[in-house]
Amino acid sequence: MNRFTMLVICTLTLVLFTACTPAPTVTPVPPTPVPPTPTPQVPTFAKDKGLEVSNSEVTGKGEVSFEVGASADTLKITVSGTVPVTNQNAICWLCLDTIHIAPGLKIAVEFIGTGVDMAKTIKVYSGTLKQNLKVVEVNGLRTIKNPPEIESITYEAVVLEYPLMTTSINAIVAGSQGATLKKDGKLLFLLKGDAYLQR
Repeated sequence: MNRFTMLVICTLTLVLFTACTPAPTVTPVPPTPVPPTPTPQVPTFAKDKGLEVSNSEVTGKGEVSFEVGASADTLKITVSGTVPVTNQNAICWLCLDTIHIAPGLKIAVEFIGTGVDMAKTIKVYSGTLKQNLKVVEVNGLRTIKNPPEIESITYEAVVLEYPLMTTSINAIVAGSQGATLKKDGKLLFLLKGDAYLQR
């Protein structure tokens, strides 16, 4: 047997051995599950379920509208209606049952509670604000209570400019169509448009 024949036989043997040897089994490694990114829950206002926003139960009859003010850090507020006063030291000045917020506008929740201080009003454009004093009966005669107490506040088409309260943590943000909300005690319900509570 010459060297060429031996080389051919060795080569064929190696090929056959390689073909007959089973390939090693590879066990696939399952991928490590990635937990889903949590989506922050943004409270939105709805018609059938109110969000507790105000710090006051006081709700007067009338409307208050919030719009962009004359500058970036002010609001134009239009008010008509009457608000009862139950606490002389914490008056809920703008606590009316119907609230309008202009499209895309963000207002601090303090506007719908006792956070407003009318002494900070920048300018009153028009209208009349009346503080109705409490009347009592003394010896058959009706007279103003002494010391005087405010029983209610009446707005007659009042339009005023007020600071935006940019330091507030919680705010109501109206959608692209604006929002109309109904106040019922401390709760706010959506009547029209859309809005959410930013915390």
